[in-house]
Amino acid sequence: MLILIASFFVISCSKESALLGTNLIPATADQLPVGSEIGSIVDLGLINTDTRVMQTILNVQNFLLNGSGYGDISDVSATLSLTYYVGADAQIPAGVYAFSNSDAKSPFTFDSAIVVNAVDANGNLFVSEKIVDGSVTVTQDGGSYEFQFQGHLESGATFAGDTKGSVKYSDNNIYTGNNMGNGM
Repeated sequence: MLILIASFFVISCSKESALLGTNLIPATADQLPVGSEIGSIVDLGLINTDTRVMQTILNVQNFLLNGSGYGDISDVSATLSLTYYVGADAQIPAGVYAFSNSDAKSPFTFDSAIVVNAVDANGNLFVSEKIVDGSVTVTQDGGSYEFQFQGHLESGATFAGDTKGSVKYSDNNIYTGNNMGNGM
């Protein structure tokens, strides 16, 4: 009986090893991730005949806050919530998106942005602050975007930062109620 149990144990272990070994096939280059995901972009739809509004949440790992009670803080990570405008084709072309507090919404502008959950190198959390002016420069390399930020926060502090990687895109189209196409 003892020999029977030992034989069963040896056979079952050798089958498990064989099954585990078959899953160790290396991934091909096209199966590997292109870059890290840095956030999401939600296409909210057309707000006029030639302009779509995009709501974007980005994880920024390279950030600098300066002045107005912050001192000089570098190596800060933060989440940035940004609303900006693109053309009717829903593409996010490379270019500079400038802050605009005008009621006229046009492509290559943004009018709403908040720095949320900024954390310094020591783990100190800062309050959320509204971005009141500045610019966002967008570049694209294949499926990877780079966003560079600069401007002023509501407190008067200056900010600068950048993040690069892939973004998750979704189309909510809350303004028109129909799908105008995929922007990514």
